[in-house]
Amino acid sequence: MKLSIYHKTIEDISVFDEIMSLYAQEADDVQILSENRRSYRGLEQLLLEIDTATTVVSVSDLSSLGLTTEDILNRLNWFISHNVCLFICKYSTTYEYGMIQPMNKAVLTTLLQSILNTHKNIIEIPRNKRNNSGRSKIAFPDGWDKLYEEWENKKITSKEFIKQSGLKKATFYNILTEYKAMLKEQSDYLKKYRCGKRSG
Repeated sequence: MKLSIYHKTIEDISVFDEIMSLYAQEADDVQILSENRRSYRGLEQLLLEIDTATTVVSVSDLSSLGLTTEDILNRLNWFISHNVCLFICKYSTTYEYGMIQPMNKAVLTTLLQSILNTHKNIIEIPRNKRNNSGRSKIAFPDGWDKLYEEWENKKITSKEFIKQSGLKKATFYNILTEYKAMLKEQSDYLKKYRCGKRSG
């Protein structure tokens, strides 16, 4: 089994502790995918490449599935229709019965029906009262992981990295610092559960 943790960078990664303590050791592979709050490209890519028979996806909350209720409904429906286990930290019933797909599917269907039946208060999307202050974070550009790896292995220079990423110099270095911190957080978290370097 592969356990894919989909983590928003605004969340404390420790929200996944209970799931990790239950399933990290029995997983063949553990992958952590982190994205900023407003980006869902990584999730889209994960769902396109997923092995539906052997992968379990874990998110902290329903709001990790999309910005709008419609996005959340569509992604929940995707997990149900593709028979993929989705563990939601906030709802322990999605993971406390193990990876038994019929039980997980029933809980996800209940959540979906609850949203559809005007019980929309089940989705608690945290809102910062000053959400219009400052600049919004820029998502990592397409191909960032590959470019970073080439840069780390000294296959390309910093100047080439900046040019290929299409960012201005200051923005590039800000994102690079954020990315390094995110990789360190992922690595430390996986080491905590003795999963080695199995992050993505």
